[in-house]
Amino acid sequence: MLGLYAAAGFLLLPWLAERQIAALLQSRLEARFSVADIDFNPFSLQLRIEGLDLIDADGWRVVSLGQGFINLQADSLRRKALSLREVHLDALHLSLRRYSSADTNLQRLAQRWAGTAAPVEAPAVQATQAEAGLFPLTIADLRLQQASIGLTDNVPAVSYIGLVDALDIQIENLTTLPDASAGQSLSLTMGNGSRLDWRGSLSLAPLHSRGEIELRGPYPALVYDYLREQLPVRLSGGWLESRLSYDFALADDGGVALTASGLQLQLSELDVRERASNALLARLPELSLSGGDFDLRARELGLQSLRVAGV
Repeated sequence: MLGLYAAAGFLLLPWLAERQIAALLQSRLEARFSVADIDFNPFSLQLRIEGLDLIDADGWRVVSLGQGFINLQADSLRRKALSLREVHLDALHLSLRRYSSADTNLQRLAQRWAGTAAPVEAPAVQATQAEAGLFPLTIADLRLQQASIGLTDNVPAVSYIGLVDALDIQIENLTTLPDASAGQSLSLTMGNGSRLDWRGSLSLAPLHSRGEIELRGPYPALVYDYLREQLPVRLSGGWLESRLSYDFALADDGGVALTASGLQLQLSELDVRERASNALLARLPELSLSGGDFDLRARELGLQSLRVAGV
């Protein structure tokens, strides 16, 4: 029996998984799925994936993955939730294509998936499924290393093609269990050195999050790269440091409650230049905001101080 279990885990399961996933995505999404290698250890419950690609019906790559490692916790059945000790993804790439204001490649995939779904079930069954909520999942350690996001936007007069690369993301204690909320953290570093740090709590059922966000780095360059065709001037340089505390919740009626407090922002060394000649039009040595507060439902925005230095 032990030999049969080992053979099924080491050999049969990876072979079946690759073929079943490829067949499902082809039939539901008209997409081509391929993977260079799948390796599963039935004793340690560790899964390794190399060279994954997903190509949509239009022939564009949507997702690719260099290497993935998943460590399944053995007590998942006892917890009645899929418990993953580690999910580490290296060189994950996501490609976003915007064809119009209401049409993207991800929307097309979602529409195809919905259009090929099984017939709608009886209302009583639907109610039972709705009460079940999200799929029960916990991930103790989620890490994305050297991830990237490509964006092709065909909506502007001049199409925008951009890449945000060298993303390093770490999230701890992610869970979809009802009313479960634990301390979590996220660190995101982009290729140009911009960094985002988040510390707080996140509950997905119901959706509620509170915490602190810190931004640091040359964020103006990221904004300018996307908006350059819409701006009459060229922005160069610029360094942003900002932090705030927030509380976000999604009510049962779909309403959004969002408050932010303690906003601190400092923008420095930003140059505004003429597009054609690159001549300097203006320089912002330092802009500082402090004591910012915001309440979405009350539609209130407050600011204790605004300071412009060196002008």
